[in-house]
Amino acid sequence: MTWHVSGHASKEDHRDFLAILKPDHIVPCHGNLTKLAEYAELAVEMNRINSDDKYHLGKNVHLMHNEQSLEIP
Repeated sequence: MTWHVSGHASKEDHRDFLAILKPDHIVPCHGNLTKLAEYAELAVEMNRINSDDKYHLGKNVHLMHNEQSLEIP
């Protein structure tokens, strides 16, 4: 039997990754706008899971377009 593995992390893996790293800012990259928005939503969902209320779209979770720049103080 042959198993195919996509090589992409699961949603739970990304949740674990964010919980371990605890970044101050999240800028999803690589993918179409739908995928970027899903990752941003995952980050905001972390507030409900951890009761941390740390991530907010437009404050420290940033959705960017190509050639946009972001200044993080």
